[in-house]
Amino acid sequence: MLFDETTLRKLNQLTLIAARVRAGAIKGERRSSRRGSSVEFADYRDYTPGDDLRRLDWNIYARLDRPFIKLLEEEEDLAVHILVDGSGSMGWGEGQHQKFEYAQRLTAGLAAVTLASGDVLTIGLLREGKVTAEFGPARGQASLTRLFRFLDGLERGGETNLNLSLREYSIKPRRAGLVVLISDLLTSEGYEAGLRHLLGRGHEAVLLHVLSTDEL
Repeated sequence: MLFDETTLRKLNQLTLIAARVRAGAIKGERRSSRRGSSVEFADYRDYTPGDDLRRLDWNIYARLDRPFIKLLEEEEDLAVHILVDGSGSMGWGEGQHQKFEYAQRLTAGLAAVTLASGDVLTIGLLREGKVTAEFGPARGQASLTRLFRFLDGLERGGETNLNLSLREYSIKPRRAGLVVLISDLLTSEGYEAGLRHLLGRGHEAVLLHVLSTDEL
């Protein structure tokens, strides 16, 4: 297991907030802290594993044969996408200082915060210019065991082209939200064009640059 129970309890007290939420640039990212006011129906969204089945609209399901969840006016969530560089260069370092192992633990921490907040989590492994493994979309702490199993099973190796990988991730139909890229950025093609693809799809992008101590 990547974390003990004490660490998980501490992570459960945290919340991810996209900077653009404050400006309203991304819609439906954060639950309102208001209490006592009326809560009314606002919209529908696709069902995600872990959602409360009491919110499922069975009438729409019967008509369209596709599950939709009712969104209430004061219950908004954030779509969090964590993208991990799985190239061979991420294997540099030893023990807990190995870049890929550190990236796995960092991903696990961010993912645990996301699931504890009731937000929607997707994780992608980037290798050889592609998204070679994907977890989610998932919601709720019931997904933690499956999440840790997924992260433990990730393998690194080969080259990576971040521009191609990020473009591939961005062109698939996904809900706009917060994208966290974890990488050592050791790619000759760069990564800026890939980030522009994400921004063009309405995402907010955050880059976490991972290096071993002897690369600093």
